[in-house]
Amino acid sequence: EKDKKNYLLLGDSHSAMLWSALASELKHSNVMQASTAAREPSLAPSGTGDCKKMMSYIFQRYLPTHPIQGVFLVGRWEPKNLGPLTELISWAKERQLPVIVFGPVPEYDAPLPRLLAYSIAWTKPTLASQHRVDESKILDAEMQRLAVDTWHVPYVSLYGEICAADGCIEYADSARKIPLMSDDNHLSPLGASFVVQRLVDKGELN
Repeated sequence: EKDKKNYLLLGDSHSAMLWSALASELKHSNVMQASTAAREPSLAPSGTGDCKKMMSYIFQRYLPTHPIQGVFLVGRWEPKNLGPLTELISWAKERQLPVIVFGPVPEYDAPLPRLLAYSIAWTKPTLASQHRVDESKILDAEMQRLAVDTWHVPYVSLYGEICAADGCIEYADSARKIPLMSDDNHLSPLGASFVVQRLVDKGELN
C-alpha cells in the first residue's frame, strides 16, 4: 500500500497468534502474514510439503521481488532453531532486508486457563507460576544475547514483556477475568492485543 510501511509476519502458529494484534496496533503499516502450523521460519524447513512450499515461495520468489520494510520472525523457538535462524538472518542481511526477531513467550506444563481456574478454586494464587516451565526464560536470554552480539538485529522479548522478577502477567485484563494465554503456549486474542499494545506504547515496534 502506498504511504504505508509493509511488513511480513513470518512463522508458525506463534506468528498467527500475533497477526491480528499487530495489524490493528501498527496503524501506519500494512502487516502481511505467512504462517504455517508447527514450522518456525527457516531457509531449509523440515516437515510437510506445504510448509516447504510456502517457505520456498517466500524466500525464493516473494521477498526478492517485493519491496518491504521488514520481516517479523516469530516462532515457538527451541535451541535447535538458533542455527537455522542465524543462517536466515545472514541471508536477509546480504539482501539488505531488515529483520525483527520476536522471542518466546512463557510456557506452562498445562493450559493456563485451567491452572488459573484451579488456583481460584483451591485458593492457591501462585499455582500457575509453579507450573511455568524454565526453558522459555533461558532461551529468551540466549536469543537476546545473540541479537546483540551475533545477529545485530532488533529483538522483541515477548517473555520480558510478560514476565519480571516478581512473576509473569497471567491475565489480559485488569479485572483478572481473561487469561493471557489460551493454552499452555499461545497468547489468547486479548492476550496478544495486551502484549502488542504494551510494546507499541514503549516504542519497540515503531
